[in-house]
Amino acid sequence: EEGSDPFASLKPQQGRKEIKNGLKQRPGDVILCSTNIIRNLAMWAENMELMARHPRLLSILLRLCSVKSPTELSSPIPLSHVMSLSDLVQVRKDTIAILLNIAANIRLGARSLPSPSLLRDARRAFNLMASFIADLNDSVPPFQCIQRNGPPSQPGALRPPSSVENTLEVFTRLTQPDENRLVFAKAVPQASLWLTMEALVHRLPVAETDFTVVVRQDWLAYIERTMLALYSLTFIAPPKLKKRVKADRE
Repeated sequence: EEGSDPFASLKPQQGRKEIKNGLKQRPGDVILCSTNIIRNLAMWAENMELMARHPRLLSILLRLCSVKSPTELSSPIPLSHVMSLSDLVQVRKDTIAILLNIAANIRLGARSLPSPSLLRDARRAFNLMASFIADLNDSVPPFQCIQRNGPPSQPGALRPPSSVENTLEVFTRLTQPDENRLVFAKAVPQASLWLTMEALVHRLPVAETDFTVVVRQDWLAYIERTMLALYSLTFIAPPKLKKRVKADRE
């Protein structure tokens, strides 16, 4: 819609710099700078456990990744009013990169009865990961994935999508501990579990051409991550959903 409007850039948009702020940096730029610093710090082994145990870090990052309810708006808008849509995309990528390093040390179920805030964070974390791996339009077998990425002559065209690879790795690390699985089982709706499981199944090799692709080491690792994610989802899913999965031969 904005592409057909020659004056779209002149319309007020969320996350723009306010004139009243003067020479101050735009708040969205401050957020991006902060997440970039945290992402760089999370790469060092001595920081991983410390950042994973921080009482507020995960909660704040997941809140920044949240969007307003799509039922109220015609298009997704960041929950934070100082962020634009492009800011949201970058923050979500940075958060996945941070979790890639610290997810193995995160323990959500430290308490026997999860608090409402803990359940909310678990739901937000699941929604963030599902946004990268649960799109049914992008969930295709390996050979179709290569065809979508472009001809083999292009660098990286024969590799699985890096964003999906990283998110699958985060998913398997974050949902591996039983205490984390218990929290996710209480926090995530069955509809979200079903949609994610369906998308992951569609990523598995089916045809002969798919199996000629997965002989490569990087694609074997991709299929392994997909299977481990399905394994964790099976533990998280309630018995009713497991019966539905088993009965749905398609």
